[in-house]
Amino acid sequence: MSNTGFKVRFDENGDIVDILGGGCLKSTPEEKVRQRFIETLINEYHYPANTIRREVPIQHGSKELRDKDGNPVRADIVVYASKAACLNRDQGKINFVVECKRNKVEDGYAQLVSYIFNTSANGGVWTNGDGTVFYRRERTRTAFKSSRRPPVCRGAVKDGRMGGLRA
Repeated sequence: MSNTGFKVRFDENGDIVDILGGGCLKSTPEEKVRQRFIETLINEYHYPANTIRREVPIQHGSKELRDKDGNPVRADIVVYASKAACLNRDQGKINFVVECKRNKVEDGYAQLVSYIFNTSANGGVWTNGDGTVFYRRERTRTAFKSSRRPPVCRGAVKDGRMGGLRA
C-alpha cells in the first residue's frame, strides 16, 4: 500500500468509521489495514466505492461456506465488475478478492486461494499493511501467478461495468 496520507477515522467511542458506508466498526488491527486498503483501491487504483464491499460471504455452489466452527466464511474485501454486481453480491461478477491481515502477520495465502477458486475472481490481493502481494489467475484458471502490478482499474465505468485486473 502506498502512503497517501489516509488516516483511519474514529468516532467518539473509539470505533472505526467505515470508509464505504460511514457505519461504525470495532477497532481492530486487521480492520485498520482493511480500511487503508479500501482507501487505496478508491483513491490510488481508481475503483468506484460502489463496486467494493467488505466482509462478503463466500459460496460454494448454492451453499455459503462455513469454517470448522460453523461460522460463515467471509472475504475481507471484494471488488465487483459493476455497481449492480456489488449490490447483488454476484459471485459470478467478481474482479478480485482481497485478504487483509494485521501488521506483522504473514499467513492467509491459502485462505485467499480458496476465496478465488470459489468465485469468478480473476485474481486476488494479500496485504498486512506492511507488504502487499498481487495474484492473477493463469489462463488455465487452475493456477496463480504473482504480479508486481497492483489491480489498477482499466478505464472508466462503461455501461455499468468496470475493467478488472490489468495484465
